[in-house]
Amino acid sequence: MKSVGLYGNSYSDTVCYLDIYPEENKTNDMSFVENKQGGIHNVRRGLDNCSSDITVTLHPMMFSQAIIIFNKAKSTRTSIVKNSENEMECVVMEADWHHICYIDNLTKITEQNIKDMKLTGKVSVDFCYGLSDDILPLLKNVDYIFGSKENFTKTDTDKIVDLNPDVKIILHDKHGTDIYGKSPIHTIEYKDIVENVNPLGAGDYYSSCFIVKSLENKNISDIITDSHKFATTMLTKEIKLR
Repeated sequence: MKSVGLYGNSYSDTVCYLDIYPEENKTNDMSFVENKQGGIHNVRRGLDNCSSDITVTLHPMMFSQAIIIFNKAKSTRTSIVKNSENEMECVVMEADWHHICYIDNLTKITEQNIKDMKLTGKVSVDFCYGLSDDILPLLKNVDYIFGSKENFTKTDTDKIVDLNPDVKIILHDKHGTDIYGKSPIHTIEYKDIVENVNPLGAGDYYSSCFIVKSLENKNISDIITDSHKFATTMLTKEIKLR
């Protein structure tokens, strides 16, 4: 049985679903509201659903609250977030794979932490917003970087690859995935798109499947395709539960 260690934000999410985006100074009706755990819990939920042969250990480093307003008509969301001021130090676990959630939202992950993680397994990170100069040095020893296509520029990917030629940068959206590294960019399209779903958690579910399939030693094209399918399945499954 393989093991995965998750580090990062533990979110308490309140998700409000509206047929029409709210107007100021007006009482706006919600069609549905749910409370759920997000952040590293999304990745854990994905790992648990993707495989029964994975042991998951959580290391919450920051606790956050979020109110998320989902506009059903446009399938867009607006988030209001309050992060705890008491971020905890990173305690490195022994695992076959280490995943750092929202590395750009953490301040106490160090280069030494990542080197220590590499002693026992692969290391991947994902982003909440995008690359910044203070985060760049932390990426020197990671194996995989996950992110949304809209949050990274060609300049960003060039900087990362110049620093870490062995890294694989996995940038995705609902249409497919672009893979950056020392080899030329490789694009894998995804056509089974489901519209009008809340995309909250899609990237986390994608990453969780990618981790599972990588630990199963599948080839990269199958991993990418499976990750897109799994994220879509998880999002549509959550719709049916409402």
